[in-house]
Amino acid sequence: MPTVIRLTREGPPGKNLDFSGLFDAVPEPIAYFGPDRRLSACNRRFRELFPVVVEERLLQCLPQDSGTSFASIMAPTNPGLAPSRPCPDFITGGQRLQPQARTLSDGGMLVSFENAEPPPGIEDLYRSTIEDLRAKVVVAEEAGRKAQDRALGRKNALIATSHELRTPLNAILGFAEMLKKEMFGPLGHERYREYVDIIHESGSYLLGLINDLLDLARLDAGKSDLDLGRVEVLKVIVDCVKTMEPLAARARVGFSVHVYDGISQIVGDDMRLHQMLLNLLSNAVKFTQPGGEIRIEVFRQGRFVGISVSDSGVGLSADDMARVLQPFEQTSDGRKAHGTGLGLPLTRELALLHGGELKMESAVGAGTTITILLPIEGPEQATTLEAGARPLPA
Repeated sequence: MPTVIRLTREGPPGKNLDFSGLFDAVPEPIAYFGPDRRLSACNRRFRELFPVVVEERLLQCLPQDSGTSFASIMAPTNPGLAPSRPCPDFITGGQRLQPQARTLSDGGMLVSFENAEPPPGIEDLYRSTIEDLRAKVVVAEEAGRKAQDRALGRKNALIATSHELRTPLNAILGFAEMLKKEMFGPLGHERYREYVDIIHESGSYLLGLINDLLDLARLDAGKSDLDLGRVEVLKVIVDCVKTMEPLAARARVGFSVHVYDGISQIVGDDMRLHQMLLNLLSNAVKFTQPGGEIRIEVFRQGRFVGISVSDSGVGLSADDMARVLQPFEQTSDGRKAHGTGLGLPLTRELALLHGGELKMESAVGAGTTITILLPIEGPEQATTLEAGARPLPA
C-alpha cells in the first residue's frame, strides 16, 4: 500500500538533516542576509559568481519583496548615502541574472538569482517561426485572391449569359399561355389543358429561380443598382397582398394589415420593395397552417420604416434562423416547402442595398416575424447616419 504523508506549512523541514550540503547543491545562486543586513550564508554557485560582495551595495540593488516593506533593510547605514535605484538584472560571469528577494520570519532576507538569458538558439527559433508564418500568410492570401477571382468570374459569366437562360423560358411561358387561353382554337382533349398548366407552372418556377440567382450574383458582384424614387408604402402592401390572395386562398390563410405612425412615402426602388415584400409574404403563406393568419405591420423607428410580416406557423429554432438566411438551405428537421430557397437571402441583400437590414424573430411553436428596416430618405440617409451625422427628431 502507498504511504501517505501529511505535511503542514509550519512543520519542521526535516530531522537530523545537514542542510548545508543541500544548500550547496542548488544550481541557482542563493544568499541569506540576516536581520543585521549582513551576509550570513550563501551556496557554492553564489560564491562562484560573486567572489567579492559589498553587502550594502548589493542590498540597495535588490528588488523589494511584494509582501513586506524593505525600507528598514535597504536603508543605508550612512545617513548621507542615498540608496541607489534598484537594478533589474545583474551581469556577472557572462550571465544576466534576475534577483528575487523575500523577507523571512526572523527579519532576514533570502536572495536568489534566476538566469534571465533566453535558452540558446531561442531567438533563431522565433525568427524561423515568424518567417514560416509570414510565408503561410502570403500563400493563404494568394489562394484567397484566386478564389475570389474565380468566384467573380463565374458570377460575371452568369450575368452575361442571363439572356440565354431567360429567352427560351420566356418563349415556353408565352406559348403555354397561348395554349391555356386556346387563342387559335380548342385543344381537343382535357389532358392537354392539364399539361399546359404544368408546363406554365414549371416554367414560371424555373424563371423565378434564375431571376433570383442572377439578382444574388449581381449583388455579390456589386453590379446591382437601385432605381430610387418616392414610393407609396401602402400601395406596395396592397399590391403584394392582392398578388398573394389566390395562393393564400388555396392555403386557407388570411391577411391583416396594421399601419402605425402615419407612414406614407419612403425613398426606395419600387420594384425591389415589391420583390422584398412578396418574398416575405410567399414565405409566410408556405409555413402558416390552414386557418391561420399573416399579420403585416408598418411602423416608424427613428429615421427608418419597419415592415413586419408575422405568420402563425411552426416557428424556427435559433440554428434554423441562421440557416434559412443562406441560399438553398432548409431547416434542420427537413421541412422543405415549394420554392427556390433564395427568397430570404435575396430580401436581406436588397434591404442592405437600401441601407437597411433584415431582422428575424421566431420560436418553435410560436410562429415567425421577419422585419425589414428601410431608411425613409433612402440609402444616402443611412450612409449619413452611419458616418456620425446627428439624426433629426423623428
